[in-house]
Amino acid sequence: MRTPFSRRLPYGLVAYGGSQWWTLSYAALQHISQFVRRTPKFARFLDGVFIPDEFAIQTILSNSRFADRITGDDLRLAIWDRPTPPYPATLKCADMDRIFDSDKFFARKFDTETDAEVFDRIDRHRDAAAASARLKSSH
Repeated sequence: MRTPFSRRLPYGLVAYGGSQWWTLSYAALQHISQFVRRTPKFARFLDGVFIPDEFAIQTILSNSRFADRITGDDLRLAIWDRPTPPYPATLKCADMDRIFDSDKFFARKFDTETDAEVFDRIDRHRDAAAASARLKSSH
């Protein structure tokens, strides 16, 4: 998402914004690290930005060779089926099929006070999958 600013970005960058949840390759992380070291004006610009965590990484990568690899999928499972308040639903044991059937690396959000069993079920599923993988690789 392009973002308007009242002041000009340094280095001719075009502003972009989005989620602060990312799944980044090592190469993208290296690019970000090198960019920040090479462009001190950009770091100073961030001092005056209201939500730098929803702007900095997106702007750096969207103005780089990584721009064509950016997707809208942050590889996190979050269920946003509640209109108010605007935060994800708490995942419970009843959501296990949805969690395990997803292709996501992470899920949010959990609350042990709401469902204390949910982490134990996830651990058992992970352990069974790991044991199955070990068994397959030994044959």
